[in-house]
Order: sequence, then C-alpha cells, then structure tokens
Amino acid sequence: MEIVFIKKFNLWQPTTFISLLVVLVYSCNILSSNSSSKSANTNEKAFDKIISFGEWSYKVRNQPQIKYHIEKETEQGDITFSAEMTMYNNDEIIGLNSFKTTLKENVNIGYFVVSPDKDKVVTKIELKDIYLDGKKYLGTKTFSIIFSIVYESSWNLNSGNKYPHGITVYNNKFYVPDFSDNKVYIYSSDGTYQGSWNLTSENESPYGITVYNNKFYVVDDRDQKVYIYSSDGTYQGSYNLAFGNRYAGGMTTYDDKFYVPNYHIDDKVYIYSADGTFQSSWNLTSENESPYGVTVYNNKFHVLDSGSKKVYIYSSDGTYESRWDLITRNGNHDNPTGITVYNNKFYVIDVHDDKVYIYRLAE
Repeated sequence: MEIVFIKKFNLWQPTTFISLLVVLVYSCNILSSNSSSKSANTNEKAFDKIISFGEWSYKVRNQPQIKYHIEKETEQGDITFSAEMTMYNNDEIIGLNSFKTTLKENVNIGYFVVSPDKDKVVTKIELKDIYLDGKKYLGTKTFSIIFSIVYESSWNLNSGNKYPHGITVYNNKFYVPDFSDNKVYIYSSDGTYQGSWNLTSENESPYGITVYNNKFYVVDDRDQKVYIYSSDGTYQGSYNLAFGNRYAGGMTTYDDKFYVPNYHIDDKVYIYSADGTFQSSWNLTSENESPYGVTVYNNKFHVLDSGSKKVYIYSSDGTYESRWDLITRNGNHDNPTGITVYNNKFYVIDVHDDKVYIYRLAE
C-alpha cells in the first residue's frame, strides 16, 4: 500500500493521530486477512509440490530388497505426518508398518526384503495427520506402487564384441552394435553368438540401435546421424539429428516415431517422425543425467542411466513416474550402455564386463 501526503499536518494533533491510527489498524487487518488466506491456500496447494514418493531396489545377500522413501522437494518448512504402509503379494499381506515422523530433507520410511519367488508386490502407503509449518493439511495422501523386478541371469557377449553400445531385438534375435570394430553382432534368444555384419564406414561411433518396418536404425554419436540398414545389414541411407541432439545416447521407436536421448548438455529426449524429421523433445528428470539407452514397455519409456545405474520410467508423453535400480549378483554394472525388452524381460548391456544382464518384470 502506498501513502501519498498531499498536505502538511501536525501528527500530534488528537484528531489527526486518531485518524491515522484507525487507518493503520484497518490496513493491518486487511494485510493479516490476506496473509492468512494466502498462507492457508499455500499450505494446501504446496503439499503436492513438496512431497514425492519413490523406491530403490538392490541386492542384499542375493535377495532383492526394496526401500521406500518420501522425499521433500522444496525448502518450504518442516512436514510432520503419520503413515501406514501395507505390502501385498497378490492378496496376501507380507508386510505392515506404521510410524510418525518429521521430514526435513530426505527420510527413508521403511523397507521390506522381498524373496525371489514373490516378484509381484503392490505396496500402498497412506499419509495422514499431515502438518506443514505447523498448519494441518486437511485430507490424506495415498501412494500405490507395483514392485516386480527380479534379477534373473546373464550371458556373455562374443569376444569380438568388446565395446557394445545399444541392443535391440528382431525376429527373436538380439542385435548389438560395437563401438570398436563397427559391426553389429547377432545373438540367439538364449545368448548364443550367431554372426555379425559391418556398419558403413561413416557409421564409426554407434551409440544405439532400434528396428522399424524391418529395417535397422543405428544412431551415431560422432556425426549426429542415424544410419539405416536392411534386415540383412545392407546400408540404405541416413538422416541428420537435430542440432541440439549432439550427444545421442540410444534410440527406440514408439507409435511410428523415433526417440533419441541426449546424454550431455540438455538431458532431453528428442522425437523424430518416421522419415527422420525432428518433431519435438521432452526433458528427463534431473537425476537422469547420463542416459545411455532407452526402450518401451507397456507404453512407458524406460531410460537407462549409466551414471546412477538406474532405469527411469516415463509416461508416453514424457512425464517422469518412477525408477528402479540395476541389480546383479556380483555387484557389476559399472557401465551399462543399452537396454531392450523381450518377452516381458529387460536385457541390459554392460560395456565394462561385456555381458547382457536379464531382469524379469512381471505385469
């Protein structure tokens, strides 16, 4: 509020002082009312912005283990809440937990060890009696997540396939480009080496591969192009990536479009039409800053991150949803560089030990 003095007056005259006092009290009441209203609205609206729910999974003594957490996303005051957690395997309750806590930064709210035979688990968490900066949030917040990942096995790549980048499936066979000798190695569904074919000489830095309309598309990190090959490996042409997509980290197809993550500078997924025309892009979550592979499962994008050793899940429009950790029996996965799906299983390439790791994800 701005006060403009239009004439001089004596502040200490009784009538003047009383008039000013009335104005100030009235103004303070208005400001207090607006502040209180704004605070109440902020309290309720901000809640959805300051809490997020996630999960991590990893191996402990060869047992899959999941740890759930609630994470504060802003620095807007303390949050106190009560929580109840129930874990189900089908209709069987296999875990219960309840507690009350104050969230200042990050807090692990509980974990359960899941045995390998229980690979489809639904967890429901209800938060209630929620207070933000001492003000109660009216209502409850419920999370529900399906945890269903189990590490299954692995197989070795051919000795010549020393620098694998990317993996795809075509006609029940796996195709893995190699960065060192510019070949695509072929494996049967059980990992048996079948043969290879050469990439064109210009395609010297393959960083991902996918299949569309019986043709292979190999993205090149060095010259920012996508090279096209027939089903038998015959070179057929190429197209350029968008200018911003200079660090291509994998490639996949979905709904007649190509999706190419960018592993440096902007951490986006670039979208191209079937003929290679750039369409648009969407942002990866801030933690997904080293994408080196992407695949689609149940209409969701699964983006492999080589730095965090996690797989980040996005909806079909690019909205971040959740993530899962890579799990191995021997703690490997130092440098995962490709991911694909085959028969409801994830196959993850690792350039460090030249293996393909297999994960089962139940529907």
